[in-house]
Amino acid sequence: MTDEAPGGNGDGPPRESVPAPAPATEAPAAVAEPVGKIARCIAEARARGRHPELAALLGFVIPGLGHVYLGKYFKGFVAFVFLVGLYSSGLFLTRGECVSLDKERGHPYAFFAQVGCGLPTGFALLRSHSYEVRKWLGGNPDLPDPENVEDDSYVQRLPRLDEGLLYTMIAGLLNLLLIHDALLGAPGALLRRDAAKTEIP
Repeated sequence: MTDEAPGGNGDGPPRESVPAPAPATEAPAAVAEPVGKIARCIAEARARGRHPELAALLGFVIPGLGHVYLGKYFKGFVAFVFLVGLYSSGLFLTRGECVSLDKERGHPYAFFAQVGCGLPTGFALLRSHSYEVRKWLGGNPDLPDPENVEDDSYVQRLPRLDEGLLYTMIAGLLNLLLIHDALLGAPGALLRRDAAKTEIP
């Protein structure tokens, strides 16, 4: 007598019992990858033990120092040489007079662009306001000689004052871009790395 499948009518061949499926094991939870190119740049920096916020602060104090902190030595060195050289050229052309908050002698609105270079701007500001600083510290400095705006030497210096002002402003604004790059990374570089990974050898 043959075994019949449960619920069968006895006409077909005997059926073997099907083993029950093994219980499914839970897959390990995947680590969520940061969404967005900027977030991935920041995550990569943190994975190397670097803090983008500190890199931005260092880049503000001294141009290029933030990229050196992030391990981008060549980029930081080039930024330092170019921006500090450009800023120093502006100070040299104007004998340090292009960085000032004095409305009569300086350009207070241009200072908002120059301040992007951080420490160089601070040193230049201390030099141009040395009288006020020494007086604030309790000293008794002599008053600086007033400028004679009708003197030929002063008139001849005016074009250089404009050139130096422009150099320092450009250096400060360019350093703001470098600070942004140190803080949020370079998405373009990340895209190039992703493209290199997907290339077929």
